[in-house]
Amino acid sequence: MVDRFIDVLKKKGVNQYELYYSESYIEPVKFDQNVLQSLEVKSEKGLGIRVIQDGKIGFTATNDFDNPEPAVERALAVAKFGKPVGFEFPSQSVYPEVNVYEPTGWPTESRIELGRELIDTLVTLCKELRLNVELNYAESTVRVVNSSGLDYSYQKTGYTLEVEGLAILETGITWIFDWLASANPIDDPRAVIPRLRRQLEHANKLAHFKSGKLVVIFAPLAFFMTFVRTLSAGLSGKSLVRKITPLLGKEGEKVLGESFTLWDDGTTDWMYGSRPFDDEGIPTTKRKLIDHGVLQGFVFDLDTAAKAGKPPTGNAVRDYTSTPTPGFNNMVIEAGNTSIDDMIKDTKRGILIYGVIGGGQSNVLAGDFSVNVGLGFLIDNGEIVGRVKDTMVAGNFYELFRDGRFMLSKEQQVIANYKLPYAYVEDVTVATKS
Repeated sequence: MVDRFIDVLKKKGVNQYELYYSESYIEPVKFDQNVLQSLEVKSEKGLGIRVIQDGKIGFTATNDFDNPEPAVERALAVAKFGKPVGFEFPSQSVYPEVNVYEPTGWPTESRIELGRELIDTLVTLCKELRLNVELNYAESTVRVVNSSGLDYSYQKTGYTLEVEGLAILETGITWIFDWLASANPIDDPRAVIPRLRRQLEHANKLAHFKSGKLVVIFAPLAFFMTFVRTLSAGLSGKSLVRKITPLLGKEGEKVLGESFTLWDDGTTDWMYGSRPFDDEGIPTTKRKLIDHGVLQGFVFDLDTAAKAGKPPTGNAVRDYTSTPTPGFNNMVIEAGNTSIDDMIKDTKRGILIYGVIGGGQSNVLAGDFSVNVGLGFLIDNGEIVGRVKDTMVAGNFYELFRDGRFMLSKEQQVIANYKLPYAYVEDVTVATKS
């Protein structure tokens, strides 16, 4: 299919081009409000076309593989008014061997049985709970072909389990969530049960406290909702070339505390975001971006790397309908040495947050956050004593994650292509109406 587009490009004298082909197939099992709702299989395939003419780039997308000429004409028309480019499409390279394809499948009946088991188990913990459960098996193919001789493809599988629950209790609306994801079959899908049970414990008892500076423990999902956008934006090559990241000019400098180490990892077998090359054909790697608090680098695609005068890093992300942008393969924050149970025991007065409302509405680039607590619990003298309501937490990520002000747990949780610990943070501003 792709070869027909190449023939048209060559006939029209296009010397610089890139074709990004993607094909996906997903078999979902969905439960809505505790009831099996959908088994609809979905598939999609399409092609993104980029051309460089007279130093300017044009892009279009199509899923019409029978008639390639109109799509090529659109890309050339866009290039006439496109942005100047300072990069060339890469040639074939040496790619890491990454295991991301295990097409044994996940039988539909097994997923239906598992979904019902999860729902029955969790409802016994809270009879008011209404659950949406999604158990998916997916296969995808990516192929990148360009005028520099690159022609490479890979196949990938995805196994995901997502559980979302809502209950109206005397203490208010309670929302719980968990997620498992892997490129191979999930080892223990029932691992979500004790984690969700922990979210439901003490939810029916209300706790009161005074506003002030408190210890806040962010569970992995709360960390994701509150801080991942700050980290992604701050470490993006796009933010760097626009000179809007607070990390500008700080490579080799300490920007966070000693205990904070962050990787971009595209090469670990079976991780959800792993792949042998990015969406422009650059090999993926495993790179420390923050090493014991010291900034090591940023993530780039071809365009931002050229503008920053840096080599591309294998971090271009896209689908066939869009142009590439720098993003993470797998963001991994290294675990600490303290268990979450010990974090709680060591907290004289604080709150444990599982979910927030309004993450990303503050000045994300600067690291500022101000979010409402969706599900959180008061800790008093090392014990969880009840749920907090009408509570907001605020602060600045870069200020709070300095030496002596935070700890990271030895437990980590995978949320899509992020692997995150619990974060124990001191002196967070906490405001409440109670």
